[in-house]
Amino acid sequence: MGKQPQSIQEGIVERVVDGDTVTVITANQTKLRIRMLGIDAPETPKGTKFPGQPYGPEAEVYLKQLVEDKRVRSAPPQRLMSWPTIAQRFEDEGIDPSSPNASS
Repeated sequence: MGKQPQSIQEGIVERVVDGDTVTVITANQTKLRIRMLGIDAPETPKGTKFPGQPYGPEAEVYLKQLVEDKRVRSAPPQRLMSWPTIAQRFEDEGIDPSSPNASS
């Protein structure tokens, strides 16, 4: 079986959920919740039931600085084509949040 083409999604980051998950609004107003592959950020607090993990809020703030309100593109990795909410690439003018040099 040959490789299937990747489904590229484009939109504006409406909200950063935590250090590795964002909500993107596409041109046709579809909301996509995208978790970035290769990034395992600490969890942020979830009300009174989950206090979060150390540095979770800092990871969220950092990702907001990189991508909030910016146009982005994402593509699911080939092996997870049935899970389009996991992004292999997440780009805005060459920014790759998984890169150690993302803030430069």
